[in-house]
Amino acid sequence: MKAVMRQRPFCAARPAVRLRRAHLVGIAGSGMRALAEYLRDAGWVVSGSDSGASTRALRRLASVGISARPRHAADHVRSDTDLLVYSPAVGEENAERRAARELGIEELSYPQMLGRLTQNHPALVVTGTHGKSTTCAMVASILQAAGCDPSVVMGAERQPDGRSGWKGDGRWLVVEGCEYREAFLNLEPQVAVVLNVDLDHVDCFSDRAAVEAAFRRFVERVPEDGWLVAPCTTPLRDVLRAATSAQVQTFSPRVGSPPTEDSRAWWAADVRCGREGVRFRLFCGESFVTDVFCGLWGRHNVINAVAAAAVAASVGARGVDIREGLAAFEGIKRRLELVGYWRGVTLIDDYAHHPAEVCATLSAVRQRFGRRRVWVGFQPHQIGRAQRWVREFAAALRGVHHVFVVPAFPARECGPDVAQQAASVSRRLVAALRAEGQSCGFEPSLDRLVATLDDALQVGDVLVTMGAGDITKVPYEFVGRLSRNRAAG
Repeated sequence: MKAVMRQRPFCAARPAVRLRRAHLVGIAGSGMRALAEYLRDAGWVVSGSDSGASTRALRRLASVGISARPRHAADHVRSDTDLLVYSPAVGEENAERRAARELGIEELSYPQMLGRLTQNHPALVVTGTHGKSTTCAMVASILQAAGCDPSVVMGAERQPDGRSGWKGDGRWLVVEGCEYREAFLNLEPQVAVVLNVDLDHVDCFSDRAAVEAAFRRFVERVPEDGWLVAPCTTPLRDVLRAATSAQVQTFSPRVGSPPTEDSRAWWAADVRCGREGVRFRLFCGESFVTDVFCGLWGRHNVINAVAAAAVAASVGARGVDIREGLAAFEGIKRRLELVGYWRGVTLIDDYAHHPAEVCATLSAVRQRFGRRRVWVGFQPHQIGRAQRWVREFAAALRGVHHVFVVPAFPARECGPDVAQQAASVSRRLVAALRAEGQSCGFEPSLDRLVATLDDALQVGDVLVTMGAGDITKVPYEFVGRLSRNRAAG
């Protein structure tokens, strides 16, 4: 397959190279933290603030030389700051943004800053409603194995070092692009990847058709000498192909059999899901490419790996690079993450917050742990999303030993009744689960959930916590108890 080799010229009208001191407002958010790490590696002096940052997040930033504060204040912005980057969640009335305007400092939102980076570097942008963080990290691992040493800005932390952004010496910038508020339309992809299209952000898209329209507009940004990598299934393939004159490479979103829609698509055969991960034979059309082992669970991660292979091959990676890159890949945090063990209980944490993701996560857990009792602690993410998909979440959560639901995490939602609404929608989900015959219960807080699990869990059980909010604290509470007990002993 022909590789993309065109080097984008540096954009002189946007003198990013001359900007040496950056201040990031909302620095502890996943994408913002990645950007901070990237800029620090690139030689910038980076500071920031985040009123919602945990002590752990601030320490992690400090460990890579980034000074971040847990509150916002005008005097945090130095007069010699070249650029202030703000999270889209930070409004223009923020004290540090006001200070920047008074000092004449340029302001860019996080998506705008990513767009500037992609104007100055050939960019490989991974998008899709599900799986983009994992696939982005897989692509980076394959390119690393190929000797390309890519730069990366993504929305999750790489295992085992916890980095989500870094500056490599190679020419490629691998970026995770998000459809929320059409943020990915700020980016200039040389290679665009669309893994899938689904309705997720119900607070900014009315229906699936609106989401597809946003992805079409993103694909239109790929230049004629670039690549689009997309599923081979119709009608999505045809919708995306019609939006670009770039070259198109497809992959199969199904596992185990050759795709009938495109004879040149990448696909996985002879898939075996074991205790240590997945194994499969990788094909591009009728041509065998390589045998693959990847130390992740779940058939959805086979699809992610096939897509990553197709993407990396579009920029010149060979079969041996794909094999070695995927074998070396250790996953990302909060994606079927094995947090540890506590009193003989296996603790797993996952970011799943959409019915399709919940279904994929629990399918992988069942494949991995067989007949062991699986307990689920689920925190719906956003009240509006939970209200829209009560029945779908109930169907996705079926088939485990017991489900505990805590109040929804009200991201971007506020008001005097938000706590009541968050509890109410979770109680509705519990009622729907009971109607499905699933053993379940409602817990009003994370502390109550921990206390209940402390009494209920037995040796050999598996606990899976799921959600994009702060339910990730629960498994670490148990691991922390073990550490404290060891220290006391």
